[in-house]
Amino acid sequence: MNATHSIPEPDRQSRRERILQAVAEHPPMPAFYRDLLPHVQDPNVGYDQLATLIRNDPGVTMNILRMANTAFFSGRERIDSLRQALVRLGSHRIFQIIVAHGVALKLAGRLDGYDLAPRGLLNHSVGVAVTAENLSRLLKKNSHDMLFTAGLLHDMGKVVVDAFVQETRPEFDALLRDTDLPFDAIENEVLGITHPEAGAKLMERWHFPEEVVSIVRNHHQPDRAEVLQTETLMIHLADTLVYSQGMGDGIDGLRYAVAPDAAERLGLRPRDLELLASETLDQLRELEAMMM
Repeated sequence: MNATHSIPEPDRQSRRERILQAVAEHPPMPAFYRDLLPHVQDPNVGYDQLATLIRNDPGVTMNILRMANTAFFSGRERIDSLRQALVRLGSHRIFQIIVAHGVALKLAGRLDGYDLAPRGLLNHSVGVAVTAENLSRLLKKNSHDMLFTAGLLHDMGKVVVDAFVQETRPEFDALLRDTDLPFDAIENEVLGITHPEAGAKLMERWHFPEEVVSIVRNHHQPDRAEVLQTETLMIHLADTLVYSQGMGDGIDGLRYAVAPDAAERLGLRPRDLELLASETLDQLRELEAMMM
């Protein structure tokens, strides 16, 4: 790297410490969602019990009823009962709605440092979550919920890091202009930390499962994953595909290293990728309703 752009180590260390402090002080996911998720994933919990628990949050209740009556589940009569809506949607979709509702407000804001308009990060994250879920089904993996969650949360670190990117934006702009470094390497050079690392630490603080933490940490460098390399590669590919469709391309855009053989390593053909993109686009409009 050009010596004129070298960031003094004390500055990098100070910025890293400030970002870690921001992670430690970031508001947790509301207890309602955190406490509810294990019940949704428990096969021994019935719909009556779930309805009793979910009814405590009018926003989630409204979203479940709205989703159950959308065109995505067309051909059925309108329902107004929460329990009937839960039965219609099934535990898998209920899980997605609750996770999405729990993080939507955090993802929906404008990120000036990353040049992302309101809902820019949210739309990108939903796109990655849906693509990863469809990829899981295509590859016949039994990890749909985990991959959806990891896809939705993979860039949560940007929410914390954004203010620091904005604060040091001239240094980012210079490195983007004068070097060919990937964006996460530029984050590390300027801030002493990357948004995947910050996001992983936030997931640990929120007590998400270790597999989600690992995927969030390694989604731009899947070969560094010590566990779940295949699942990490799936999120990496989903992220790349969504970026290539222009969803969420702010200051970083496509400025990330891409595993060139990701599709081949997963056993995917060009036709599979076309089908994946088509299925994802068909679902996004309906599924984004979960985030409103």
